[in-house]
Amino acid sequence: MNNFANPKLVILSEVKRGTSFDLKKKIYTCGRNDDSDIVLNDTSISTNHCEFMKSDDNYIVRDLGSTNGTKVNNLLIKEYVLKDNDIIQIGSIELLFDSKKDKATSNSKKTGIILTENEEKKSIQEMSNFSPFAKAGNKKNKLSQSTTKIIIISAGVVIAGLLTWFFVLT
Repeated sequence: MNNFANPKLVILSEVKRGTSFDLKKKIYTCGRNDDSDIVLNDTSISTNHCEFMKSDDNYIVRDLGSTNGTKVNNLLIKEYVLKDNDIIQIGSIELLFDSKKDKATSNSKKTGIILTENEEKKSIQEMSNFSPFAKAGNKKNKLSQSTTKIIIISAGVVIAGLLTWFFVLT
């Protein structure tokens, strides 16, 4: 039993981030169709993509045979009983199922990257020196490549000279 209090769906995706849909009726249709209860105009979403239904004290999301499917917490579903903070992906749009009475006591999932004010101003540093596949972008790396080539070519010339000398004298 989830004890829902004003359950809603909140869009997490970029374009309409923060838009919410209160779930008060028994059934909500969702898709690109203008007649849908929840209209999401995105080409990755089918005309009649999925529906949200209240069943006892739960809400259920059901895929309606959509082209791109419906996922909950990255799992492709046909039908799924929603829990607070589930992430629903409809085409390329992500929504949060928000159903707790008291958000302060909610055990919410951490999704994405959360930055504090101090972390926002840090710059990303070049980290190619940590990769074994780093590009030859700096002078030291280019120098070591040139030195390696010279040593290999020199060794080849010396070996060729020794073999020629050995076969000529024998």
